Amino acid sequence: MVAAIRFCAGDPVGEHSSIWKVWAWKDDVYLASRGMGGDLKVSIHGSGQCQLSATSAVIASLGIANQMRHTAMWRRPDLDASGRCRALQLILPRSEMRSRAATCRPSRPATFLPLPAITEAAVVDLILAGSGPRPGVELSPPLLHLGTLSLASGGVVALGWRIASLGPRDLQVIESLHEILIPAPPIGRSEGLAWGYISSPQAFHALIEFVPTLATTTTA
Repeated sequence: MVAAIRFCAGDPVGEHSSIWKVWAWKDDVYLASRGMGGDLKVSIHGSGQCQLSATSAVIASLGIANQMRHTAMWRRPDLDASGRCRALQLILPRSEMRSRAATCRPSRPATFLPLPAITEAAVVDLILAGSGPRPGVELSPPLLHLGTLSLASGGVVALGWRIASLGPRDLQVIESLHEILIPAPPIGRSEGLAWGYISSPQAFHALIEFVPTLATTTTA
């Protein structure tokens, strides 16, 4: 049984995204990246409840109540007629990739996805499939299989990836993220990256990795 799936988009010795990790515990699935320095993680619970939350280390550092740790909360879509759903999409735009040779040395094996063109992104879908005759493991083109994790209930979470072109509206969303001032993190993002969460009424939920504008603190 695979314990975790680690991956990165881009060139290990050139421009690349952060290193990402997806793992499962019982019927819950978690997603985190080295680029956030242990500040945030995504939880996709077997109950259907999902959240983007500060980690325990951040909660302890800030001294805030546990119920205040959530940045975003949503419910994943119900399983469709084929017994599966896309729980989350991860978007890694080429425009946000940087050369970070010192931080692109995974401590454990990681899969490197191809470097997208400048107006493209590497896209990773997290697809949940219920128990039964393993529905949802066979991914339809253009998705390519990245890895599969088993859940305690007998279901699975399959990761599929593709390289996608970004249209004018997509590029506008990424540019708008650059305008948001991000406070300097209490733990410290080793790669200077952040996540943007987007959703739609059609039960679409995604994270975009981007290079933020860090708010600076001035002293008199």
